[in-house]
Amino acid sequence: MTKARDLANIISGGFTADDIPNLDASKITTGTITPSDNTVTNTKIVDSTIQLVKLSATGTKDATTFLRGDNTFAEAGGGKVLQVVDVSTQGQQSTTSTSYVAVSGMTLNITPSSTSSKILLLHSANIQTDSGFYGYFTIYRDSTDISESHANQGLSANYSSQGTQAVSMHHSKLDSPNTTSQITYTVRFRSSNGTALYYGEPNGTTTSLIAMEIGA
Repeated sequence: MTKARDLANIISGGFTADDIPNLDASKITTGTITPSDNTVTNTKIVDSTIQLVKLSATGTKDATTFLRGDNTFAEAGGGKVLQVVDVSTQGQQSTTSTSYVAVSGMTLNITPSSTSSKILLLHSANIQTDSGFYGYFTIYRDSTDISESHANQGLSANYSSQGTQAVSMHHSKLDSPNTTSQITYTVRFRSSNGTALYYGEPNGTTTSLIAMEIGA
């Protein structure tokens, strides 16, 4: 009679997983099994068995989101550095042109991963001029001057009347190219009045241009 009652109990569904500890999970095709103490602990869950579809969190569950503390799937916030491209050169170049000319070796290419990304540009160099005039420096995106260079952004070398002066110059720009195509950034410089303007120093001091893509 005991076996008959046990069989009837099984047929009616009145048993728990604790009643059959050696039952292979693959043998269960429908329904659910509840532990007799109504608790689910780490020791009762096989590793890597709970899938995202079983979670009750809101939001989109995919490779671009993470689960936040408020039980919501969301993308990471903005301000991430997505890539860094840099270029550097040594030696000295000069120009007497009053129109912008490219500095040799100070050009880099970068391809933004999103149209909403911004590109932070950092330019550092030593320059030399004769006293009494201005030297201008800017950065071009392809054929566009993105630094809006004009007189009050020029670099004055009117420090003394004792000849050529060396000056440390740092230049930054946050650009919004709004594209996912490759773009080219180039450092350019010009003289204010045709007097020679020198970029870099003959002793090999390094000048650099860095482009960092910042995620929106």
